[in-house]
Amino acid sequence: MKTSLGPLALSLLALAGAACDDVSPLDYRPPSKDAEVPDADPVQIAACRSCLRDEQGACHAQFVGCSAAHPLCEPLAGCVTDANCWRQLDLANIADLPPCMLRCYDEVGLSSLNEIAGAATPVFVCLMTDPVCGSACFGIDPDAGAPGAR
Repeated sequence: MKTSLGPLALSLLALAGAACDDVSPLDYRPPSKDAEVPDADPVQIAACRSCLRDEQGACHAQFVGCSAAHPLCEPLAGCVTDANCWRQLDLANIADLPPCMLRCYDEVGLSSLNEIAGAATPVFVCLMTDPVCGSACFGIDPDAGAPGAR
């Protein structure tokens, strides 16, 4: 009786090779430096803050709603605005948060955007789509419109 060791030998080689590969997941390490953003312009920061906090501000109603819905909305928005961090967000990849945003999370005691996302989304959308607020907070050219609007 003739036994073929070909398939068995190949299986053993495959198992031996697989045993040498370490496929365990690597720890995520966020980028170590903030995005290149021009120095904070106090006039723009004040204009961005005005969009949220002034009763006539374009996004004031959304900000009040967020603050009523979640106690961390107001301190997070203040930190992000004062740190000029809105401008450092990658609007094409919002999940890739800049270090300044992570510092604000730590400062206010927020562990994940998921905790506040429902309350904060209308504020974020307003800031991005309002021409004055988009320019003041994100540096969006008011003549170009919000990213993705075209």
